[in-house]
Amino acid sequence: MTLGPLVSAYNWVLIKSYCPNCKERQVIQCQTHIASDYDGENGYRYHNKKYNLGESMDWWSIGTPQFNSWRVNGKKSSIVNSSIDFECCYSNCTSCKESLFVVIEFYRNISKKVLDIGFEKDWPQGFFR
Repeated sequence: MTLGPLVSAYNWVLIKSYCPNCKERQVIQCQTHIASDYDGENGYRYHNKKYNLGESMDWWSIGTPQFNSWRVNGKKSSIVNSSIDFECCYSNCTSCKESLFVVIEFYRNISKKVLDIGFEKDWPQGFFR
């Protein structure tokens, strides 16, 4: 029995970094599930948008019950009851198209910094795929 692809909401975080494959400083596109949802306020969808590293991603207003659901899936963190999280993102170099992973630290719905970049085949332990 073969399972079809799982469907989930995602956004893109764009970083500028050296690609481990082509060794050039390029834009690397990272698929994140944090702060992603097919629903949103006033019919607005939090899905398939591009953000630069450090940019606040569109999300529910702070006063809404949905705001704290910015942690969706794709992450595994040892930090409990905190607004900091980490996600290992499927990524690719926009120049050479190599399949990569990028580990990003998030503070709520803001991508804060890149912690690791590598080839997808070397996906780090402790992160969901």
